[in-house]
Amino acid sequence: LAQRYEAGLVLAAAGDALGYYNGKWEFLKSGPELHRQLAELGGLDALTLKPPAWRVSDDTVLHLATAEVLADAPPSRSQLLARLAQRY
Repeated sequence: LAQRYEAGLVLAAAGDALGYYNGKWEFLKSGPELHRQLAELGGLDALTLKPPAWRVSDDTVLHLATAEVLADAPPSRSQLLARLAQRY
């Protein structure tokens, strides 16, 4: 179960970063247009993390910060909230 949870968090962050595409797709509401642009980039298999970097959004950063705090499993709710506040 823990592996599935971890995989879900990582894949959600990866999907959010992909959907952000350095801010170019963050508010693109047309699925067909996004797919067309992705095809112009060579499709998913052609994507790379080598420079120029594929930046992540603030949403992705917050998602990962939340995941890190949850992975540490603080013993109390107040400690959990304090750690979230620190990460954010």
